Amino acid sequence: RYPYLTAPTARHRAYASFCLERADADGVLRLVTEKALELDCHAELDAPKNEMFQLDDGASDGGAAAALDDVLELCFERTERRLREDGDGALDEWLRVFDACILQTQGCRCVQFLPFYAAATDPGRAAAFARHLAL
Repeated sequence: RYPYLTAPTARHRAYASFCLERADADGVLRLVTEKALELDCHAELDAPKNEMFQLDDGASDGGAAAALDDVLELCFERTERRLREDGDGALDEWLRVFDACILQTQGCRCVQFLPFYAAATDPGRAAAFARHLAL
């Protein structure tokens, strides 16, 4: 089972890493993305009122913001690998996840940049992403 929102950052990173290494199906990428969205929408609980995210000074686990940072880093690394292996297929995968969960989430501040990144790596993919959004 995926770690609860308040679980230590290391547990989120380990579980996301385990899943993403085996993510050959959209369902696994969608699961990790949904959990990243939960962290994204709750990261403000860790932040002072005048800051978006609490800075990680190394004194604590870092909370949802640090866990989100770790999960996003793993997702970006996986996206880079997938783009090298199967560029358009990687974008298609992100478009399905984008439609299924990212687009449906209010209050998301960071996770949506994963499919944006995948699209921005190539002019053809950027055009495909723009066409997809226009539909």
